[in-house]
Amino acid sequence: MRVRYSRVTILIISSLVILLAAGSIIYLRENVAQVATTQSTTYYSSVSWSSLRGANYLLPQLSEFGNPNNPPTSVSFPEIRADGWNLVRVPLSWNAYENNTSLFMSTLENISSSANANNLSVVYDFHAIGDTGWPATLISQYPTLDAFYQAWWLNSTTYKGENGWNIQFSEFWVNIIKAVDSQPSTLGYEIMNEPPLVSGVSYVNQQDYNTFVATHMRSLTQKWIVFDPPYQCVSCGIQSGTSPVVAVAPKGVLHLVIDAHMYGVSDPSTYFAEWASAGEQIGVPVWIGEWGVNGANSPQTQSGMTQFLTKYIQDFRTYGFAWTYWYWNCGSTNYAADWHSWHNMLDSGNGCSQWWLDSEITQLQS
Repeated sequence: MRVRYSRVTILIISSLVILLAAGSIIYLRENVAQVATTQSTTYYSSVSWSSLRGANYLLPQLSEFGNPNNPPTSVSFPEIRADGWNLVRVPLSWNAYENNTSLFMSTLENISSSANANNLSVVYDFHAIGDTGWPATLISQYPTLDAFYQAWWLNSTTYKGENGWNIQFSEFWVNIIKAVDSQPSTLGYEIMNEPPLVSGVSYVNQQDYNTFVATHMRSLTQKWIVFDPPYQCVSCGIQSGTSPVVAVAPKGVLHLVIDAHMYGVSDPSTYFAEWASAGEQIGVPVWIGEWGVNGANSPQTQSGMTQFLTKYIQDFRTYGFAWTYWYWNCGSTNYAADWHSWHNMLDSGNGCSQWWLDSEITQLQS
């Protein structure tokens, strides 16, 4: 027997179905949003930057700063972890990427998988200093480094027929993020190492670039995004004060970190207080991504260096800063012999002699 329904009944039933469907969609949307928020909150809250410490790890396949004598990750990463450290900063060169893309990418994959195996977190850093890190054919378009950096900050560079900012992100950063972002060891990405201010450039110009890169990164990743305070000029010191850091912070992007660097200053408290204040104003953690016993004012004796290291470790605790020493290196055991040997922190392996700095820091941090 067929049941007949009036038009009114059909309309009522149809309306109820629509309302139920709409309610389900709203419920699903709210649930998805809640899950996404929960996942994001869980991810970021699970990372306490004040507990992160380690070293910069450089390889020639990834950067012109890389040391070809450095033992591979299979040797270095277990030693880094044995020192009680959990963070590695890996400098990357756009030029090295272009010169041998396949080697660059395979080295990245090795670092990320080795970091996974040793329970280390990694921040990948676009490491530009002077003309290092940039494609040689891009730099060669300009008569001086200042001219290049002025054009870069003003977003007027062209490379391979494209806008400089656009091609750097699409050719360099996109491939890096796609290669390592899914790895548990990947903690984040650093927009640019030690960005220099030059004539004709303002904080606003640097902020525009930082915002451009950070916004595009955020479209691909939920990992941390790191930015540096401005530097006084090409290859020279960081600008002091809180306001320069705040002035270049990316706009409209969450989960940022400040990376400031400090060398050769026996008492960094004034600088640390300024950076801590900047972090509080922006609402982000502070990381001393590079520091070291070196420079004209550095101590030249082991006892003097112990004092130096003690002060830094104490201040890291006081301000709750993350830190990575510059850098994990295989070199001379005579710390006063040359600039690089002041940075040498490698325990042993592949013919490298034992060095006291990382042992000293390990004792001080406990």
